[in-house]
Amino acid sequence: MTVQGVEVSVMSMTKVSQDFRFTVNVLLVALGLFVISIFATAAHEHLRKSDIIYYEFIKITFIHGVLAVIVMTALRIVSSRLKKSLSFSTIILSSIIFCLSSYSFMLTFPVTIDRSFSVYILGALYKIDSPVPLSELDSIVSKYFHDRSLVNKRIHEQLATGSIVLNNSQIELTERGRHIVEANILIGRMFNLDMNNIAP
Repeated sequence: MTVQGVEVSVMSMTKVSQDFRFTVNVLLVALGLFVISIFATAAHEHLRKSDIIYYEFIKITFIHGVLAVIVMTALRIVSSRLKKSLSFSTIILSSIIFCLSSYSFMLTFPVTIDRSFSVYILGALYKIDSPVPLSELDSIVSKYFHDRSLVNKRIHEQLATGSIVLNNSQIELTERGRHIVEANILIGRMFNLDMNNIAP
């Protein structure tokens, strides 16, 4: 191998090493932000309970993302040691990864647990703590739908999003609500979901 070939090989290895360090930095920063955000959001919910957690979590994740960019940029300016590990591309990429990871986690766990009918059934069976005849399952299901607090929660949520309006004690679907249902139907057909849940 020529001297020139050795130099190219060394430069190539150096580039791979730099790329690897950059990737590790991005992932470590994103992981740190994610952990901090989860605990901060949990503390927020204990101090001030949100009525509609889905939208609250989106707002919190966005605020945390912006704060992360500001704090990391300030640290980069203040500390000369952090200039190499906290490049602007590291800051932006790690913030994007953090926001997407945080959103995915919140949607998969707290939001699903808060809204899921399946979670309700499991919780009811757990509370009963004994075998339940299949014929009595209807009573558990009917209790879910007859619990006004659960119904009111869903109504309040849809009023807040503008999907429905309340006129003279009558609920009416708004134009926005119609578009949402049409989008749900389209996605339901695309993924072959049970249409009885989407447009009964």
